[in-house]
Amino acid sequence: MTNFLFNHGSFWMGLYCFSKDRSQCFWDDDSGTAISYSNFASGYPNIGIGKCVYYSNPGGLWANGDCGELLPYVCELPPTLPDTCLHNYKNHCYYPLTGSSVPEAIEKCDELCATLASVHSPGENRFIASISPEITLLGGIASPGGYIWMDGTPTDYNNDDVYPLDYKNGPFLSMNPGTGDFFASDGSHNKMFVCKRPVGAPCSGQIPQNATYTFTSSSKCLNPGVIMAPAIISSPNYPKDYPADVFCSWGVSSTGSHRLRMTINAFDTEKNDDIVKIYDGEDDKSPLIGAYSGGPFKPFGFVTSGPSIYITFLSDRYYTFSGFTSTITPVF
Repeated sequence: MTNFLFNHGSFWMGLYCFSKDRSQCFWDDDSGTAISYSNFASGYPNIGIGKCVYYSNPGGLWANGDCGELLPYVCELPPTLPDTCLHNYKNHCYYPLTGSSVPEAIEKCDELCATLASVHSPGENRFIASISPEITLLGGIASPGGYIWMDGTPTDYNNDDVYPLDYKNGPFLSMNPGTGDFFASDGSHNKMFVCKRPVGAPCSGQIPQNATYTFTSSSKCLNPGVIMAPAIISSPNYPKDYPADVFCSWGVSSTGSHRLRMTINAFDTEKNDDIVKIYDGEDDKSPLIGAYSGGPFKPFGFVTSGPSIYITFLSDRYYTFSGFTSTITPVF
């Protein structure tokens, strides 16, 4: 860094100002504003010149400049632990790979002891966009309540495109290469996908048996039947009203010993009469997680103790409502 400063007169910093007030100058790594420390030259910030900020050498003073001006720059990565992977960012390894179907992409990530990538910060969003310059499949599943990550991590960062996520276009979350925005689709237009794993995670190199998943969106009554996670389970006709006097059951399982996360994104049934029961296991003899009716409720969910979940829905012969929709994903 010392040599760089010595050899270059000025270079861009990761700071953007929106007014002359330093509290409105934001670092692009989301670390806050310049209010806690700054070294602006006299008369700055001055957004009349430009919103971007450069470091002036000698002297080390900061000044505004036109963002289109060509200046040297320094990229800073967050600290991370060592690993043999090529793309190492903030204690995770990333593997950008060329396109496959969604089940094939999941299988390939399994082979790498990884999962389809979740995104948790603007920096991670930009990093993935930099290593995967095409429409890229991520590890998210869109639903009426937003989206969830297949790896079970929280949805603590949102980069939806200018249009709200429309799960009716398909349940799989993808990333626009030009903007980094997320959008939902059926997964057929992805040219790349990115696998992600923690650095140093043990990996035997053995391919898990039955590693491919069949993603199913089911508002039909299986009665009986089993589908593989990840899955979307909805009451018949959802989001329209379900029929009267109907009984439905769904069995959902994951491969191996993966537990399942069920998120009920919307729920509205006739209170006390039209009931959804959820069991922690393969059938209705398994422990009952809960029996639900009424609503409408805010999204809620839970994690199973094993690789199976069983759901039943019973409506009486009278009033009908919009019902429910849920997403079920393996927890890795």
